[in-house]
Amino acid sequence: MKNKLKILLMSFFLFGSLALQAQDEVGEDEYKAPRATVQIRGGMNISNLLAYNNRRNNDYFYDYDNADAKIGYNIGVYFDVILKNRLYLHTGLAISSKGADIDEADISMNAVYAQVPLYFGAKIDLPNPNLKLKFAIGPYFAYGIGGKTSGQSDDAYGRSRRVSIDTFGGNDGLWNRFDFGLGLEASLEINNFVLSLGSETGITNAWNSKYVEDNFRVINQVIGLSVGYNFK
Repeated sequence: MKNKLKILLMSFFLFGSLALQAQDEVGEDEYKAPRATVQIRGGMNISNLLAYNNRRNNDYFYDYDNADAKIGYNIGVYFDVILKNRLYLHTGLAISSKGADIDEADISMNAVYAQVPLYFGAKIDLPNPNLKLKFAIGPYFAYGIGGKTSGQSDDAYGRSRRVSIDTFGGNDGLWNRFDFGLGLEASLEINNFVLSLGSETGITNAWNSKYVEDNFRVINQVIGLSVGYNFK
């Protein structure tokens, strides 16, 4: 698990150093844009867990369908590296909180990830030269670094009390630390400011296979809204 976190951090520093080296270079398009921009951004996540293969013979085998959305946050440093003309690579390092609530079971799950996107995008110039529209899509790689899962539990005397545990909890936690999925993003740049709307859907199982059976799958899904500033 630690090796996966090291790979994430190494990827961030590699792409970051390339972006900083390229930042002072001049592009070939008519606007003479820098070859890379550094962006600081933060905002809100609306996350959920989607469940698959949780039925057996058309009956609910697990008392779980899709959970209820949870409000979280995202904050990060990003690099947009111009590849050719208006095509670019979007990467960086973000801290993103995900999770879900299961209201009928009074369970709240919060998972905090260090996340590296690796998106490829295109920039569209608008009639106003101060406005740019950008679209990007690609994989993301995330590693769980924190978070709590809480719920009601009865003690030996039948008394109900609220219990909180680490969401990832080493190798025996409910959630897998590594998460991989597909993301897409649309951004509007207004001079040096940026407004972004993105969506992420996990591919890997968010829950530890030790605690699920019969190919029951739960994946992360996130919609994020953020605002930021470009250092050009």
